[in-house]
Formats: sequence, structure tokens, C-alpha cells
Amino acid sequence: MPVKDMTERQPTPAAAELTRLIVQEWQHPTEKPDQPIVLLDRSAPGGARHVFVVWDRWGNLEQLQRSEAIMDAAETVLGKEESLKVTVAMGLTKEEAKRLNIRFD
Repeated sequence: MPVKDMTERQPTPAAAELTRLIVQEWQHPTEKPDQPIVLLDRSAPGGARHVFVVWDRWGNLEQLQRSEAIMDAAETVLGKEESLKVTVAMGLTKEEAKRLNIRFD
């Protein structure tokens, strides 16, 4: 099976808007039920971070687009150096998070 490099993808306007909303909620958390829930797991070995964003607005985006939006938001909020410590960036709907036993409430 051949090994190929992935081509760089530009975020869609919808993904860019979701990134903006994640940054906004990450920097200024609210209790609004329609906002993303940003979960930070700093317990990973070696100082790695896992970032989960639970949000039902992910429904129409594939997992790669969700992860890219979260990583773009992490770079904005944490800065380039700290965002490089993020080893897992996963966007989940509430139902997906429940199936994976990720507590968000």
C-alpha cells in the first residue's frame, strides 16, 4: 500500500466560525447550554494535554475537521509552544461523549 502525504486543507467558513466560538468560550466561560464545553486533561504523562470539546454543533463536521478547529483554538488560547503539548484534540457531541464515558456535566 502506498504512503502519501496529506495535502493541506483550508478550514471551511463553518469550521472557522466554530473555532472562533471555541476560543471565545475557552477564554470567557459561560453557563449557556448551547456553548462548547472545553475539557482539559492535564494528567497525561510527560506534560501532554488532552483537549475534548463537547458540543452538539459538531454534528455535521467529520472528526478531522473537529480536531483541526480545536487545535487552531488551542494555539490561539495557549500560544504556539503550549499548544504543541496537546496530543489529543477531540470534538464530540454530547451523545458521543456519553458513549465514550467522558464526563462533561
